[in-house]
Amino acid sequence: MWRRLEPAAFVLVLGALLMAPLVQMAWPFVKVQQLEERRELHKVDRFWSRLVKLDASLAADVNDWFNDHYGFRDLLIRTKNEVDYQVFRTSDKVLVGDDGWLFEDEDYETLRANDGRAAEPIVQAVKDFNSCLMERGIRLVIVYQVAKSTIYPERLPSFKARVPREGLAQKVAAALEQDHDLIFIDGERILRPHKRETIFYRTDLHMNNTASLLVYGEMVARMAAASGLDPPSTPHGEPSVSHVIGGSGERFLAKLRPLAEAIYEPRDTGRAFKDDADGRWIINAADGHESEGGPFVFDYIFINLRRNLPLLPETVLLGTSSTGRFFSLGFNESFGAVYRTKNNDVKRVLPVMENLPAGTKFIIFEYTEQGVTNLDILPAATKICRAALTAEARR
Repeated sequence: MWRRLEPAAFVLVLGALLMAPLVQMAWPFVKVQQLEERRELHKVDRFWSRLVKLDASLAADVNDWFNDHYGFRDLLIRTKNEVDYQVFRTSDKVLVGDDGWLFEDEDYETLRANDGRAAEPIVQAVKDFNSCLMERGIRLVIVYQVAKSTIYPERLPSFKARVPREGLAQKVAAALEQDHDLIFIDGERILRPHKRETIFYRTDLHMNNTASLLVYGEMVARMAAASGLDPPSTPHGEPSVSHVIGGSGERFLAKLRPLAEAIYEPRDTGRAFKDDADGRWIINAADGHESEGGPFVFDYIFINLRRNLPLLPETVLLGTSSTGRFFSLGFNESFGAVYRTKNNDVKRVLPVMENLPAGTKFIIFEYTEQGVTNLDILPAATKICRAALTAEARR
């Protein structure tokens, strides 16, 4: 009897395998963590109107949409990535290093690609921008955040270079360190002596709280000295509690079984972004005020309400993803006000320069080692600064 049922069973199993992904597409019945991809999934615009017109490009769009939305796509990709990690210790996007250390391949290759550029034009752009700001009574602070692979090259997989870097970012840093009109914070110089303390996350590209206290602590102290103030007390991470997270490297690894690591956060981390008697937060702010749903210049503003302390003056912070530690550790509470953008690309920096808050005394431009070329936008920022000087002279 079984022999007679074998063909029917085969057809049923095959049909179920073919239908299951289609059912999953329409009515997901298996929960799979969505992949974190640095792109938008394909969409099909104006499907019916293009179908009626027999648009030849519609077939390619539908095919791309199907590839991105195929049922169990994320599960199959995670399964493949799990095998690659467990068996071959490789990944398409992540460099799998020693002892659970992960590095993002794209960032590592960007470091290498940048090294073919000359440092002099970038250094001159910084100096020109600083010169203009000084004429407006504003001090420029440049913060250089070193890459994880530069501090821990020995943790890279064996097929990647393990020598200390002397690339574009290091050449720019060496030149800016000699400019005494500039407040330059060299994260690499600050962190190298503390390498054995583990100053970066294993599963994430960012420096951890230990490193953030060192880098931002020196930055605030230098700014206080330039303002004629005593260095404010440095926030500390004790007492602290342990959390277990998976960083950006782990998310891009996209395995079936997530990797995690214990990290330590200050107990009062939740103080950031919560109004209280000491400070007020404005989220998505335009021209230094609530945007009321319109285009915003700053991602958020911290306004210090304490008037019984010697506070650093109003500061604009053109930051990176690393800058979140500045606020979670409470460094912002040493300032009268801090206006922050989450990144410093041309779409964010130029509107800030066109809407610079009155009373700004410092501008902090933070860049990562792989993002040293972001300094290329400074000539355009200098042009806006010069235009503002001209306008002020005419008043």
